[in-house]
Amino acid sequence: MSVQRKSNIELLRIIAMVMIVIYHVIIHGIAPTEILSKTTLPILYTPVIFGVNLFILISGYFSIKLSWKSFLSLMWIIAFYKLFHLCIDTFILQIEHTIFEWIVKPFSGPISGGGWFIDIYVLLMLTTPLLNKLLSVLNRREYQIGLGILLLFDVGYGFFLNKHFDTFGYSLLHFILLYYIGYGLQNIKKTKPIISVGGALFILSITLIFYILLKDTQLGVKLVTSYSSPCILTGSVCIFLFFANLSIYYNPIINFIASSMLAIYLIHEGGNVSYLYYSQISIWFKELPVNEFIIHTFILIIALFTFAILIDQPRKWIWKLLLNQITSIQSIKKTNIQIK
Repeated sequence: MSVQRKSNIELLRIIAMVMIVIYHVIIHGIAPTEILSKTTLPILYTPVIFGVNLFILISGYFSIKLSWKSFLSLMWIIAFYKLFHLCIDTFILQIEHTIFEWIVKPFSGPISGGGWFIDIYVLLMLTTPLLNKLLSVLNRREYQIGLGILLLFDVGYGFFLNKHFDTFGYSLLHFILLYYIGYGLQNIKKTKPIISVGGALFILSITLIFYILLKDTQLGVKLVTSYSSPCILTGSVCIFLFFANLSIYYNPIINFIASSMLAIYLIHEGGNVSYLYYSQISIWFKELPVNEFIIHTFILIIALFTFAILIDQPRKWIWKLLLNQITSIQSIKKTNIQIK
């Protein structure tokens, strides 16, 4: 029997993916038009840059339970959407792929999952048995010391000093920090949602003010573009706490939609179809009034979510069949061993 996930956190998973999609619309669709200046763009995407951090906070909050089933499940998701993009390229976009690509790409999940986020997430997943073991034995003071050490390396050396670690948070270290924080948020006492909202809005305002004052400096740019920015980290935690304190325990519709969020990422941020997606957005931004551009883009995003959720259903169905087959084979082998 599967554990029912809390729908307030699953709703946050959906919101996080919406943030990621909008962020990519701005970065890959609007920015290439060069209509807006490089100093104006961060003001647009700062309110939605929290999406990646939120996803990993959620993983830490629920804790990843690594098993052969969970790992193979992730590899199957990656393989399915690698095949999806190969089919789109071949049969719709008329882009040829060699037999070698058809064989290798679906099995490349452990080393090339589909963008930097998936690649690092796979590494994080492999480290979670050790992380979970460590976190389970730490008392409060030890947890705080560990958090301080991770912040020192990721934010201190990485973000502020640009030494030894990735300054923008594109690293396993940053994901481990987020997972560590997410795990600790399980023990945060319930607070009024208005406090979290106020905190998030305050952090967002401070971030934008700092950016406006420092936009001509490297630090100012990093404050709004780096996932390891202390402003982005703090804002992500505030947003997480708001949803964690919502009184939505179980909603089947929310949980159903949330279960396909990774599919949305793998469809819109991979393969040649993404170029068409973002080029269309660029055309709209150049040719349409602002209000019409927003409406067209909103409809496109809704279509993306709907399409991805529909496509993800056969993927789930096939995985269920594969899992049942694997489980049956294991049961037969176990029975044979017991008989012997």
